[in-house]
Amino acid sequence: MNRRIERRLLIILTFGFFCSFILVIHNSLQVPKTSLDSSEFRQLNEKLNKFENSLIKEREELEDLQLEVDRKFAQHPHAQILKNLVLPLKPWLEPIPIVVFACNRPVALREHLRKLIRKDINQFPIIVSQDCDNTQIKSVVVEFGENVQYIKHISSETARIKVPKEHRQFAVYYKISRHYKLALGHIFDKMGYSSVIITEDDLTVAPDFFDYFLATRPLLEVDKTLFCVSAWNDNGVPEFIDQTANELLYRSDFFAGLGWMMTRDFWQEIGPKWPPGFWDDFIREPAQRKNRSCIRPELSRTGMTNFGQKGASGLVFLKKNFFI
Repeated sequence: MNRRIERRLLIILTFGFFCSFILVIHNSLQVPKTSLDSSEFRQLNEKLNKFENSLIKEREELEDLQLEVDRKFAQHPHAQILKNLVLPLKPWLEPIPIVVFACNRPVALREHLRKLIRKDINQFPIIVSQDCDNTQIKSVVVEFGENVQYIKHISSETARIKVPKEHRQFAVYYKISRHYKLALGHIFDKMGYSSVIITEDDLTVAPDFFDYFLATRPLLEVDKTLFCVSAWNDNGVPEFIDQTANELLYRSDFFAGLGWMMTRDFWQEIGPKWPPGFWDDFIREPAQRKNRSCIRPELSRTGMTNFGQKGASGLVFLKKNFFI
């Protein structure tokens, strides 16, 4: 009997001790309640209300700003063009010649032409334009037979072009400008094409290079606030672009070149006042651009090969960033 009583007392004491232990632990873990009337709570509540009001005000300002942007864009000539644009655009059926500017790099020219003849030569006839007297250039063109046409101009040395004394160190840019004028005049004025794609022998092209220009050519016809389409993105290094945005295009105020397309209408406008030197800077002048834009892609469709390192300018910047 005594053992039974002792056992019961032990159980009761053990249970009581356990309950006391649980209560102590529970009380020690409880976070003391903060009085709703405390000054700290009021200050925190005021800060939250102020932050909420600032967010509401900022949202209202953004909505007003968006309305202002929409209003101003509606008054812009581009808005009317986009409003009247009928999509999808009609496919471009006329031939778009590719004029390849060459001088004295036969190996570079051969590699460039091999990439270009992959497409239909009736839709994209290839024309090599040479302005110097390197005979190997013609030999390379002959290798491609009827796939490539050839134009030979009198060289700058034979023509004895005039270069201002203060620009003697830039004589090569006067030779290039003369070459462009002769070649573009031949393409538009003699051959009668309505547009042209301009490349040089030190460029490589993407697989969709031709599709890109064929798809964008109608834009130059329907949108007169454009003056060219470029295949090159000056900021096209991988860390600055969306490498999945194959279809993304931009309107740019800057003429990039390095594989680009222009129309005969634009040539008839700028051809008569073509500069003796620095033709690309000339096109970038506000007097020639006239607030017009050039289409350029997110992903460049051209790239500079190592042959570009031996070009006219040495391409110091491009050499560090864009050679492939």
